[in-house]
Amino acid sequence: MFLESFLRAGQDGGSGAAHTLLDGIKKYVQNKHPESTNWSIMVQIYANFDGLSKKLTSIGVLESPSEFHEFIRAFNLNQALFQFVDVGIGKERADHKIKGLFEHGRSVVSSHSEH
Repeated sequence: MFLESFLRAGQDGGSGAAHTLLDGIKKYVQNKHPESTNWSIMVQIYANFDGLSKKLTSIGVLESPSEFHEFIRAFNLNQALFQFVDVGIGKERADHKIKGLFEHGRSVVSSHSEH
């Protein structure tokens, strides 16, 4: 997921994680596609916030679940196209969101290729 040092740093960690992730993605993409210097990078992360924050607290990564929420807020605010999305409690909730996103993408591509 993220380095424990980012998670433990709360708001500063969320901002740092977003910045570090963006830099890493840009370097990777530019290595594969040198023409990508002006490409926008969008990141969407789906998770059960309550479950994950409780787990991180129970294994000693965080002192309280509120630290995770501070991390998430800062992560989302640091980059305009970065979103950490709470899918709530329940099995397969993240899968459901991801499948919906890909189905939407396919329908958009299909409608553009018909024109």
